[in-house]
Amino acid sequence: MVSSDLSSEEKENTAVIAHLTGTPTVADCFYKESDNGYHVITKLDKGSLAIDTSFDPTPCAKAITDFTDNDILVSLQNNASQGVVWVEGIEHPTFSWDLTNRLADYTAVNVALDKVPQDISVYTDETVSVLKQAIDSVDTSLSAAEQSKVDAMAQAIEDAITALQYKDADYTKVDAAIAKANALNKDNYKDFTGVEAAVNAVTRGKNITEQTEVDAMAQAIEDAITALQYKDADYTKVDAAIAKANALNKNDYKDFSGVETAVKAVVRGKNITEQSEVDKMAKAIEDAIAALEKKPASTKLGTSDKSPQTGDSSNLVLWISLLFASGGAAIGTTVVSRKKKYNVSSKI
Repeated sequence: MVSSDLSSEEKENTAVIAHLTGTPTVADCFYKESDNGYHVITKLDKGSLAIDTSFDPTPCAKAITDFTDNDILVSLQNNASQGVVWVEGIEHPTFSWDLTNRLADYTAVNVALDKVPQDISVYTDETVSVLKQAIDSVDTSLSAAEQSKVDAMAQAIEDAITALQYKDADYTKVDAAIAKANALNKDNYKDFTGVEAAVNAVTRGKNITEQTEVDAMAQAIEDAITALQYKDADYTKVDAAIAKANALNKNDYKDFSGVETAVKAVVRGKNITEQSEVDKMAKAIEDAIAALEKKPASTKLGTSDKSPQTGDSSNLVLWISLLFASGGAAIGTTVVSRKKKYNVSSKI
């Protein structure tokens, strides 16, 4: 306690520190003056309280702004009696046996705090919330008398760290790739087993630390889809239509160019997804054949401008036979006629 309100002519130089009845054992005494500092007074008189107006505390006292300064603790210990141990207190130095004013040991708490992961964003919100609560519950002002509470704080942090759970890995890309594969018609491809194998290789339940593995699964499916090859389109109808056209004698028709154009328009190498185009090619040939018009048959021998075909040789023989037959009949008629005339003449 510091006061200038005493009956003295020089109040500014008076101070009451204590009234001791025994032999003082403390060489230096520290008393809080205000929130800003402390006074150190060493002038003590045994057995009585008297004002020493000539006392000058300057050589042995100074204002202290930080009572937790280690220099104070050192000074106290240097001047302590044998067996007395000064230690750092909660608000000021105190004796080692003074558990109430001694700060609890927070070593275990600090060790636990050092174990907290640097990046807690990879853990679930629920488990992170428990950890944050344990950390926020730490009270750093407890005394040594409350050490069990401090130890419980450390254990709560340790338990919360152990209970941290990683977030699930993101399977968005995997699901998208699988949906893409499922949308395909496997019958359109030469070999779809690569895609099926990639999809079947997907392993669920990975956590965020295994995200690269999950992304690799998605990429494997995408790569398998990219490597797919369509089956070839079916040109059976096209080939049949072309064979049908080739069996025709274009000279029998007024205009065969439509068929020739349709045949030349055929494009090979189409795949199964282009089957409708291939079928249109076949139909174009069939339509061109159906639209053909035959030339009119010739009524005079030798007026046809086409060469005789295998099917026309019998007609030629028939014409020749008829020609000779008609000629023979004419000769026979002439002979008979003349004979009749002769007979008539001879009778006359």
